[in-house]
Amino acid sequence: MVPRGRGLVSSRSVGAEPKQKAEEKAARAPWPETLPERIRAVQRALAAEARPADAAAIAWRFVRAQKKQVQTLLETLETLGLVRQTDDGRFVV
Repeated sequence: MVPRGRGLVSSRSVGAEPKQKAEEKAARAPWPETLPERIRAVQRALAAEARPADAAAIAWRFVRAQKKQVQTLLETLETLGLVRQTDDGRFVV
């Protein structure tokens, strides 16, 4: 008798994690190469959010985007009056 939760792996769980990660990665957009493209992409990603979002939430939408770069772009968009920062540090369009 094998204790519950040990020793046996269901066939459904084998390979499920890599597939899930691949699906998540496929749902994420590539990080644009040029600064103007990145600015537009960050603004569009923020507009697609249902509620205020921070740099980490926006960076997650892109493959290889760095939170620090996204934060700088969000602050730039705020300076230009294209987005607004909330009291808790998140951003909205």
